[in-house]
Amino acid sequence: MFRLFALLAACSDPLAEAQSVNTIEAFEAYIATKPGGSSQMIAESNLCQLLVNQARALETLEDYDKAIKKCPRHIEIKKLKGERIKVGFAVAEKTGTTEGWKKFLDENTEAEPKLKSQARDRVAIAEYGDKLATGPVTFKKVNLADDPKGPLNGWGFSATVTNSGDRTISYLSMELRLLDAEGRVKGTKRYPLVAESGPGGLPITEGYEKPLKAGQSREWVYSTDEVPETWAEKAELIAVKVRFEGTPKNQGPAED
Repeated sequence: MFRLFALLAACSDPLAEAQSVNTIEAFEAYIATKPGGSSQMIAESNLCQLLVNQARALETLEDYDKAIKKCPRHIEIKKLKGERIKVGFAVAEKTGTTEGWKKFLDENTEAEPKLKSQARDRVAIAEYGDKLATGPVTFKKVNLADDPKGPLNGWGFSATVTNSGDRTISYLSMELRLLDAEGRVKGTKRYPLVAESGPGGLPITEGYEKPLKAGQSREWVYSTDEVPETWAEKAELIAVKVRFEGTPKNQGPAED
């Protein structure tokens, strides 16, 4: 930074020099000289755009916080704050801890109600910890009508979920994640393992209407013909909503 400051100060047109370098450091060094007037406004505008671009490219909370702090009047400030919330959710999800999810809720009071509800659901799951274990996901081509002589026109997924804790689960929703070759999520599917009915009030898979008692395991099964083109035949299954027996419905997560 000091070297850039000295170089810019020695130039006949420091702003033009900063623009030719076109880096965050160059504009920060130029602004540090306090040029004032329209030159400073131009430099600050260029700096903000670089900060915004960097935040979107790196997708870290630190970069979003820097862009939002330095550019409160940026034309996309509202959108930036929304993107920051989504990055915060992803960070909490990667951490997967009670503390991480509570931190997300504390820091993102302006998040949409649906997202905050999802985060509270994940707090409950994190608090139950490894007492809810999900085995590896297996998959194969299937006939969606269960016709043994029919064409293989879809994919069937399955995994074993075990309640090794001491509480009975009265509702449990699972999310299937379809990954690309780099392990990035390219598509998701949700379907409950424990519920009175299926999504939209449709009939639930037989046996899924029964609570999952402590010590019990159950096979989660799902089939679909909708998979992303970039799916690399890699998948994972996670719990996204849980309600325990004895918890009133208005205090627990809502069904999908």
